[in-house]
Amino acid sequence: MEDYRSVSQGLLLSDVVSKNKLDGSIETIEQQLNITSRFIQFSEESHVENLTTIKEKIDSILLNKKGVSLSINSPYERHKFYSHKNSQFDKIEIVRYKKIRNVKIENLNRVNIFAGKNNAGKSSLLEAIYILTRQNDIFSLLDLFRRRGKLNSLSAKWLDNQLKGDILIKGSFENNNTSVEILSYDEENNDDIDKNNYLKTISIESKFNDQELNTTYYLQDGGKSKSFFKKIQIICNSFISSPFSQQNKDNLSLLYAKSIEDKSFSRIITFIKENIDSKLLDINFVDDIEVPRFLVDHSDFEESIDLTNFGEGMQRIFYIALNFAASKNGVLLIDELDNAIHYSLLKKFTHFIQTLSEEFNVQVFITSHSGECINAFVENDYHNDTLSFYSLIDVYHNSETKQEIKYFHGLDFQRFRNVLGADLRSIV
Repeated sequence: MEDYRSVSQGLLLSDVVSKNKLDGSIETIEQQLNITSRFIQFSEESHVENLTTIKEKIDSILLNKKGVSLSINSPYERHKFYSHKNSQFDKIEIVRYKKIRNVKIENLNRVNIFAGKNNAGKSSLLEAIYILTRQNDIFSLLDLFRRRGKLNSLSAKWLDNQLKGDILIKGSFENNNTSVEILSYDEENNDDIDKNNYLKTISIESKFNDQELNTTYYLQDGGKSKSFFKKIQIICNSFISSPFSQQNKDNLSLLYAKSIEDKSFSRIITFIKENIDSKLLDINFVDDIEVPRFLVDHSDFEESIDLTNFGEGMQRIFYIALNFAASKNGVLLIDELDNAIHYSLLKKFTHFIQTLSEEFNVQVFITSHSGECINAFVENDYHNDTLSFYSLIDVYHNSETKQEIKYFHGLDFQRFRNVLGADLRSIV
């Protein structure tokens, strides 16, 4: 028997040979992908079909693996409770998330605007709603933390430091009660865990009416984290857009594809041409393996140039609008809508947001601390009955700070503002 073992590794010789073959195979694939990337501009339809087949085979290999490394963009299929037209959330309760405790949000509408001072918890509120839509999807949770930290890849030790306190979020979606509870704890007595790299266990328990799902994630350093679940179930399509977080590059490809498929991309280009830059001709997505990006055709330049060379306001408007087609019949969360957007564009852009939300049946949650941005929704005179306004305020009681929500229906806030000049940000 000893002839078949590796003395240094304690493995069967056949296992060592198999591992070496796998290492060589993966190295070859990586080399060939680099070559493909350099010559992709010469591709024809048949090449695209072949590459799609190869991608599906790679996804299949990863799907058959019981545990996964600390991965941000997982190929695992997300099953949706809702992909048809619906009325989405009518109430949400954030029991525990970061500093938010026992905050109930009711009377939700198609477009919901949240105002508050800096550090009032507006961004955390949107993150909590996003987590609720994703149910037991561990990969969306990991990506949320990665984006918040503006990281290209997620460090297990960094995530370990970020996960402080348990999370519990509840809601009602299409009259279906739903909740997500996330617990993090140590399992020192679990023999299935590699104790040399183990940091903590993350457990996600989601409920949607009578369906319960669980995901267990062993957070381990050195790329050895593993997840276990029967299936990943989300409520609906949902995306979160923030000017302060790192964009998921795989999402860019999806957002572009859905916008082309549902014919909203040309409308986005038209909006930018009519309101921001009349010399813009077109924007094209280049799905480069290393750096996916958008290139702009512009009459001032002989060659296409990267979108990042243009103003932050134009980029922000483009990326926000790009989310709607992919969020169809679902939820879109927009953090600090006004960030980098000139006040003169706000009435037109808020009008554009409302029309897109109707066209694609998207429930929108927006945060802002800009009075001009908040008022733009009522000043654009577009279906104010589909708006809900909320003021998120800090309340000090017994040496503790708690968050409270003040609600105004769109028509009531319009009258309140017109008569009294009310500022949603300062309402207590």
